Amino acid sequence: MRYLKFLSLTMLLGLAACFVQHPQLIGVAEKAAPGAWSGAWVAEPNRDGEEPGFFHVTDVNPAQGVFQVEEADADGNPVGAQMEMHLRRVGDQLFLDVRSDADGPWMLFVVDEAAPDKIVLAWKPAAAPFEKAIAKGDFNAKLSKNADGDVSEIVFPALTDKEAATLAKTWRDLFVAERITLKRFVVAD
Repeated sequence: MRYLKFLSLTMLLGLAACFVQHPQLIGVAEKAAPGAWSGAWVAEPNRDGEEPGFFHVTDVNPAQGVFQVEEADADGNPVGAQMEMHLRRVGDQLFLDVRSDADGPWMLFVVDEAAPDKIVLAWKPAAAPFEKAIAKGDFNAKLSKNADGDVSEIVFPALTDKEAATLAKTWRDLFVAERITLKRFVVAD
């Protein structure tokens, strides 16, 4: 499978492969202070019976919003494949673009909330609003659904500045209400 490394990380969160994908970074780089995003994080389960996901974020160039993310064990030690992560801005809205392969697509996460010890992300597009926006011409993208009628992926051949601005302004209408909540945790020495 093409995105196997990325999916191993996201499967811990119960995300499957329902992402907005695009070939270039969205918006502009968002500067972050060193250490603001780095460290060990735990993703709270979204459903009863699910296990939490553990992640480790490393500063690469926080002044340019560039980080590395990988799966971690319950002690916060990195154990998975490294992926690029970029903090981006379009207008007043922050996004995270993540990809597992240098030549692969970016997977879009919307930053709903960002605090020093908690990050809340939207990631899963809603089928009906995205279909309507694509049909209306707001987006030039291909939407694929699974057997349940949920979005399996939305692929932008190119994400224009106008489309990015529309996403930034209307994302709450375009993504499902379910969120990923990441909480920073201190790794014991």
